[in-house]
Amino acid sequence: MSHYGFSVTLSGQIDDVVERVTTALQAEKFGIVTTIDVQAIFKAKLEIDHRPYRILGACNPNLGFSWEQPYSFNHSRRGNRLFRNGQNLVR
Repeated sequence: MSHYGFSVTLSGQIDDVVERVTTALQAEKFGIVTTIDVQAIFKAKLEIDHRPYRILGACNPNLGFSWEQPYSFNHSRRGNRLFRNGQNLVR
C-alpha cells in the first residue's frame, strides 16, 4: 500500500482551524479541491455521532502540472515503461 501526504493535529474549533489551514495553504499557492466532512457522513449514513473531523484535499495546479507533464507511464503485455519527453527511462 502506498502512503503519501501527512497529517497534523491542531487545536481550536473545527471551522476556525479549517479557515486557518485554508489561508495558510493559499499563501503557498495551494487551493482546497475537496472537503470531506466525516462527522456529517457518519451521522447521515451510519447514525453515529462522531467528533468533528474534516479531510481537506489540497492541490497546487502549477506544481501538479509541471510534475506530471514531462512523464508518461505505459503498461503493456511487454511490461511497464516510464517515459520522459519520449525517452524510455526504465530498461
